Amino acid sequence: KNGSQLCKLLGYHITDGCYELNRGRKNGIQFSNNNKLLIEDYSNAIKSIFGINPIVLRRKNNFSVRVISKNVVEFMKNLDSNLLEKGSIKKIPDKIMMCKKEDISILLRAMFDGDGTVSFYKKYIEFGIYGDKCFLDNIQKFICQDTALNKNKICKNRSIYSLSYGGKHNAKKFYDYLYKDAQGDQVTIASLS
Repeated sequence: KNGSQLCKLLGYHITDGCYELNRGRKNGIQFSNNNKLLIEDYSNAIKSIFGINPIVLRRKNNFSVRVISKNVVEFMKNLDSNLLEKGSIKKIPDKIMMCKKEDISILLRAMFDGDGTVSFYKKYIEFGIYGDKCFLDNIQKFICQDTALNKNKICKNRSIYSLSYGGKHNAKKFYDYLYKDAQGDQVTIASLS
């Protein structure tokens, strides 16, 4: 029913989310980012899925959305226990891997909005994201099957891996895949043409 909202929530949570801890027990989830639009989007997804009004905190230029709820913790655990682990463990839940193509696009968009990079060079643009190899393999699988982009090399730098797509043609295809239905504050398509 809420497939697109759930995928959005999970995309944000996987990249920039964590669990809340009270007296040694996981009692909620949290999402932090310095982009207020993403904070509002995450908050709205929480309201839509769980009917909960989350707490939004601000510290200087950073915002956090806190959701204290045993039901949310249980929901996340049932979906995939890795969702309530440290941020270094990034994994797309197996159940989510079977979602509709459109919902997977929303999941990936939220992941890139939360933790992706966009680099501009003189006549070159590159989109990238970081994580462990299995996580990036899954992301690449969706990108390749849904955009007809070729498989790209996943690079390792010390203990972290990165996946990126560069060049105007590839970047435009990738951008169109992620943001074709999006509204708001993304990179302007004119800069990719």
